[in-house]
Amino acid sequence: MQISAKKLILIIGLPLLVLGIGAAGFFVAQLLAGQQGVNRERLEQFGIHFANENPNEVTVGVMGQTQLPPTFGEEKLSPGERVIRTLVQERENLLAEKQSLHRHIETLEERIRSLEADREFYSHFIPETFGEELDRVENFLNEFLNNRAEAERFGSLRKQVMAAAGRMEYKRFVEANRLILDRPQREHIVHEYLTGFVFCVGNAIQLAANSIQEEREILSYFHHPEEAVLSDALRGDLDTVLTPCQLTVRQQLQASL
Repeated sequence: MQISAKKLILIIGLPLLVLGIGAAGFFVAQLLAGQQGVNRERLEQFGIHFANENPNEVTVGVMGQTQLPPTFGEEKLSPGERVIRTLVQERENLLAEKQSLHRHIETLEERIRSLEADREFYSHFIPETFGEELDRVENFLNEFLNNRAEAERFGSLRKQVMAAAGRMEYKRFVEANRLILDRPQREHIVHEYLTGFVFCVGNAIQLAANSIQEEREILSYFHHPEEAVLSDALRGDLDTVLTPCQLTVRQQLQASL
């Protein structure tokens, strides 16, 4: 059987064409894979380059913004590389801002310490108000009673009443004589005269007050004698037992002037 020339050409040429297309496809695939490898390696090297950069090596741009030293031109960067570059620049800006805020905080803390030292120094030259002076006297007497073995027989409320009585008597003495006492003078009066007076008051309250409630009423009276309201019976008992204590300490205080 004879084969025509046209069929012969198809039989021979078709496999060659298929082989040619396959070879071309393989060559293109290899070329694309090689280019992807190059791009991937380039991107990795770009990231490694920025990862190894010293984070403190920043510069200041025209508008005052910190920036990294340029490595290669923007026109040579792929989109992925531009994203990485932007992120690295933002990281460096945040680090620089953090360092600036840290220095600012340290400056403020040092200023606070300086102001506190100044306040403590000048407080020695600022006179107390009379209310603060009275509070200091009462607080000292409370502490004195809580640390004395002979005061252990008195309860906590009784000690507060005793200290408040000392405060009231100190106030009466200073106001009656129009005194302005410095700290050593005040401490002398409290130590020398009022510590004995409060023990006398403690014994007197035991006779005047018949309940815890009456002791609280007496405490309020010693703090605010003009405002507190005592029953006639309680006031009469209190005046009876308290007067001898007051007469003794007032004579001592007047003699000390």
